[in-house]
Amino acid sequence: MGEYGEQGERERRLIATISGKRTSAGLPSVLEALEKAKAALVDIRQFIVQDEFTLTLVIELSDEEGQRETDIVKELLLCAHAMKLFVEFDVVQNRVVSEPGQVFVITMISPVGTASSAFLVDICQVIATYNGNIETITSLSRGSNGFISYEFSVRLPEEDLFRQLEKMREGLLLLGKRARGDIAIQRSGLLQRAKRMVVFDLSYTLISSDANDILFKSAGVEESEEMPKRAKPDISDYAEQLEQRVSRLKGLQVSQVLAKALSELSYTPGAIEVVRTLKRLGYKTAVISRGPRLIADAVKTTLGLVGRLVFRTSEAEENFFALC
Repeated sequence: MGEYGEQGERERRLIATISGKRTSAGLPSVLEALEKAKAALVDIRQFIVQDEFTLTLVIELSDEEGQRETDIVKELLLCAHAMKLFVEFDVVQNRVVSEPGQVFVITMISPVGTASSAFLVDICQVIATYNGNIETITSLSRGSNGFISYEFSVRLPEEDLFRQLEKMREGLLLLGKRARGDIAIQRSGLLQRAKRMVVFDLSYTLISSDANDILFKSAGVEESEEMPKRAKPDISDYAEQLEQRVSRLKGLQVSQVLAKALSELSYTPGAIEVVRTLKRLGYKTAVISRGPRLIADAVKTTLGLVGRLVFRTSEAEENFFALC
């Protein structure tokens, strides 16, 4: 019976790899050839680099279908010749082995100047350090807008999975910070594909300073000298000081304060480009903030965000600031 037994001897697969210049007719022609040969297609993968494409087909075979195997090879050869493509064949035993571990998707976005080969090497080394195996790397952006983005599909072993994942996450986030970019990690699957919204914090993420400070300084409401010292050890102290500053906004003209605040507003380097890139990729974007609703709304309008959630400290009533 041999190594695989009676069933194993029959379980074989033909792997056909087709490559050449990219053409819109390439894939349809290949699929028509498979249909003509009555091929049982198991898997198909295609990727394109510049103007070159590579297509890999996995086709089920059996010893009882020797003529069909010949027909498949013949039809693919004729198709490749007509399309001026290259084709290679390989026959393998079909060992169905459940791959261990879990797959995670790592998405990185960075300015073109910092997304160098060395940066990609660093990412791969961090992944390898924590026993991750890279299954695919996909370019999501070609850098025409000043940013480049890659998506890595990485399989991590089950053993000590969560500790390894957190360590890998820490290492990748440090790399992203060094490259003035951003790196996100999430579990692969249908849920990951369904996530199409990115929510940004307002202060120090979309804008380069604290939204509350911008509003208070524009209104001439400076923080007390004790506030920075007290805010660090005790959050309740910060909340108390913040409430005191908010109370001093009451009665001020909204239009004057807002005009000055918006003139002082500056976006963090790359924030506008990142939002623009995400929107082109089909993501919805939103902002969340504990700061003033007026500033959050202005940022939302300027960047074209679809929503905002504000835990606001003050609101406008009849064109005057009033306490919530």
